[in-house]
Amino acid sequence: IAVNTRLRDALNKRQKSYAVVEQIGDIFLETAPHFHPFVSYGAHQLYGKYEFEKEKSANPAFARFVEETERRPESRKLELNGYLTKPTTRLARYPLLLEAVLKHTPEDNPDKTALPKVVEVVREFLKAVNSETGKAENRFNLLQLDQQLVFRPGEQVVSYASLF
Repeated sequence: IAVNTRLRDALNKRQKSYAVVEQIGDIFLETAPHFHPFVSYGAHQLYGKYEFEKEKSANPAFARFVEETERRPESRKLELNGYLTKPTTRLARYPLLLEAVLKHTPEDNPDKTALPKVVEVVREFLKAVNSETGKAENRFNLLQLDQQLVFRPGEQVVSYASLF
């Protein structure tokens, strides 16, 4: 939230200061290096979805809340758990958006050099998100398997947690 708020506030301030916004690359160059929370969030997204579904199936009041919320006009018929993916999908859209802006940017504009740098920074974060998400998914799957293992009396038990 803090990273997105800083970016939003800087873009809003720029927009209010000028009738035509000439550049945004400087704002993104200042903000994009602080996108580390996206990596952590992306890595934990699978756990969040799991806990959401688990709570929904175990807690009738929560299940009703989810159903009622999803039916509201403000939800635009979107599933509530879909909001868990919004931060990482937003990050993935930045390169597309910035490359589209770059296509319409005059050659003498500072964004012509700034935006490609921003796109590269964001792509590096996306690589990190994908890497950490893959690791988290592997850990999650191992934990699921560990919980499903059943040993007969007298067998030696080795748990996933004891391996680390």
